[in-house]
Amino acid sequence: MGRHKGPDPVKVKKIRKALSGAKEGLWAMEVSRKTKISKSTVQRYLTTYMKDEVVEFRSFSELVKVYKLR
Repeated sequence: MGRHKGPDPVKVKKIRKALSGAKEGLWAMEVSRKTKISKSTVQRYLTTYMKDEVVEFRSFSELVKVYKLR
């Protein structure tokens, strides 16, 4: 057994739900707090697995980006 390749559908659903309730968008740390998923995992999902679903709304630096659903 082992982990399947690709994104965990449960984590994708949690991230989507957190972002859907935020009209102004959220930064990765806020998504992490709401979903109880680590910040690095949230960041990886937003930039890799969900890049077609989310838009980088504002960027204050390379480290602080605000995301929202398309």
